[in-house]
Amino acid sequence: MRVLRILTRANLGGPARQVVALHEAFRQLGHEHLSVVGSLGDGETELPLPDHGFVRVRGLVTRIDPAGDLIAANALRRIVRDFRPDVIHTHTAKAGMLGAAVARRVPLAHTYHGHVLKDYFGRAKSAAFRIIERRLCRRRDLVTCVSESCGRELVELGVIAPGAWRHVPPALRLAQAPALRHEVAAGLRIAWCGRLVPIKDPSLLVGVTEELARLVARVEVHVFGSGPLSGVLEDRSDLPFVLRGPCPDLPELLAGFDAMLFTSKREGLPLAAVEALHAGVPIVGPRVRGLLDLEGPGVRLVARDAGALARSCLDPPRVPGRRRELLRTTHDPCRIARALLEEYGLLRSTDARHQV
Repeated sequence: MRVLRILTRANLGGPARQVVALHEAFRQLGHEHLSVVGSLGDGETELPLPDHGFVRVRGLVTRIDPAGDLIAANALRRIVRDFRPDVIHTHTAKAGMLGAAVARRVPLAHTYHGHVLKDYFGRAKSAAFRIIERRLCRRRDLVTCVSESCGRELVELGVIAPGAWRHVPPALRLAQAPALRHEVAAGLRIAWCGRLVPIKDPSLLVGVTEELARLVARVEVHVFGSGPLSGVLEDRSDLPFVLRGPCPDLPELLAGFDAMLFTSKREGLPLAAVEALHAGVPIVGPRVRGLLDLEGPGVRLVARDAGALARSCLDPPRVPGRRRELLRTTHDPCRIARALLEEYGLLRSTDARHQV
């Protein structure tokens, strides 16, 4: 099968990491796979990409850019004409929009890794984006979501019809023998990972750190990420922040932390949390969509309150070995690729019947 995968940008976020994992899995299973990526946003760090099978398209960006969108759409049409895919699978909003524009007579799939249809913009803009996504979904032959809560919310928002989506866990290559968390020599070390943007709520992170500094004599909160709200943390030199910036090597560093903290208002399904659990590092966060999908052994979810989150960091739950094994199976890229191949096969047979 020839699969064309389109991603808006290959930053260090979850969607790009999943696309890389799927790209390698499809090729490992013997299928022709071409991945298209666009340009990074200001201040973003690129995820290292494989040497083969990736194409960059100029003009494919996250922001609204009519001229760039036209350039990207024309480039994508040429790629579709030359590669002749059996299926086009898009990831993230802009790629989804342009993919729908160029996928004539080719089955079209789209994955929601989360969404920006609520809590990101004002009411009017969010409503307009929901209308656009609703129309796009009518043109898609397959819609998948990385978490059950993401899919249910898209149904609640009227974007997807009930029963018209599939839950496909994110593909993530986890080491067979992870470096399990070791006992920290002194003090408390907490990891926080994400873009410093409003949806991740860095102000709540400041509040939790204030509480931790009050409760614990020695504490460090290591922040892996950057973004437009970096100043919220940089201005608090009185707090025990260790600003690490974007870090492609985070999985190898996880074993040195007592817990990973989340302060997000919502998540799709955070891969950093999956990797932390796999390394034996417990998760502490608020009871929000995306994190609720991970609830279970090794995860403690509490109210969106600085004090409650800080106290949970002091005595995080243990991650049992059986959960680490289950995560490796659930997110195995080849298993996810096989599941998608089955869905693609159904799309091809349906498409062939329609053409007859």
